[in-house]
Amino acid sequence: MDQINMSVTYVATEDAVESRLGEETVILHLESVVYFGLDAIGTRIWEVLQKGASPDVICKIIRQEFTEVGDALESDIRGFFSQLSTHKLISEK
Repeated sequence: MDQINMSVTYVATEDAVESRLGEETVILHLESVVYFGLDAIGTRIWEVLQKGASPDVICKIIRQEFTEVGDALESDIRGFFSQLSTHKLISEK
C-alpha cells in the first residue's frame, strides 16, 4: 500500500479515463484495462482532487457536504488515495 501524504496535492494520471453516470463515476485505467466504480462520495472526492485539493482539504469538504460520513473519514480517504495510487490512477503533483 502506498504512503499517502495528506497535505500533498495529487492529480489524475494520463491513463485514468472517467465517465460519470448520475452521482457515480467509473474510472478506466487504460494501461491495465481495469475499471473502478465510485459511489457519490467517491465521485465527489475525485472531482475535488481534480481541482487541486489535497486529501486534507478534501476531508473538510466531504465533512461539510456529506453528513453521514463517520469518524474514520480521514482513514477512509487515505485508503482511497492509496488504492488510486497503487492502481496508477493518481500521482503527486
